[in-house]
Amino acid sequence: MAGGDFAGAKAAAKALAFHGSGHVLHSIFWANMKPGGGGEPTGELADAIKKTFGSFEAFKGLFLATTNAVEGSGWGLLLRCPETGMIGVLQAEKHENLAVWGKIPIFVCDVWEHAYYLKYQNKRPEWTQAFMDHLVNWDDVAKRYAAAKK
Repeated sequence: MAGGDFAGAKAAAKALAFHGSGHVLHSIFWANMKPGGGGEPTGELADAIKKTFGSFEAFKGLFLATTNAVEGSGWGLLLRCPETGMIGVLQAEKHENLAVWGKIPIFVCDVWEHAYYLKYQNKRPEWTQAFMDHLVNWDDVAKRYAAAKK
């Protein structure tokens, strides 16, 4: 783009959106997991989940259903909205297109096949259930929730 040649601007912007979004979500995803994870959150995060969804089981059911319903490859996300202070569950099939401006992802589950195919093949619901039951690092999610509140 030096010298005023902007012919590659669209391709560069599209690549930055795709890879930048992927980097952000993968960085959260890796930290959201730990060996021997799972269970339920505690403290303020648990309170927010109960206030928003009624119970942890209701949240878990919604998160799994939303994540499993991603068409193709994508993500299940738990976000915090700074404007309302509320949390919510969304999916992102094309993460570079479906970012929700200003919303802060605090918990993500990768359902691109590269995340689970070797062990689970095309059995996404088995992957997401195992992720929730055995891998979630609720300490990291709680830390992200607290930071998103500032």
